[in-house]
Amino acid sequence: MRIVSICAGAVVTSILLGSTTGVANAEQAEDHPDSCLVVANRTGAALTITLNYPVVSGTWNYAVDETPTVLADEADAVVTSPTGVWDVHLDHGVGTDWVYDGEQNTGQGCNGSWLLTVNA
Repeated sequence: MRIVSICAGAVVTSILLGSTTGVANAEQAEDHPDSCLVVANRTGAALTITLNYPVVSGTWNYAVDETPTVLADEADAVVTSPTGVWDVHLDHGVGTDWVYDGEQNTGQGCNGSWLLTVNA
């Protein structure tokens, strides 16, 4: 599951409508082609995410305070974003932080990784 900074309009709309979903997008000014995604769940509840971009089928489930690991598909292949942009759908949580680390997971075929921290 991949990383990008939060789309403020989607979050405000979700809060106003009482929705428990949110969309996060990596900062367009900071594209890092072939980057990976790492998700940290700090919501206090189980978290499920899906990817809108890059398009990879499936969902990823994260337990509370689970040790963050690089996002991989069903065959355990690391998922990368060809453009460096990540569009992630969250089943809940409104506060997100995106941080790029150009050295993280490079041994796994990543051009660095985005760490997406999802807060309550």
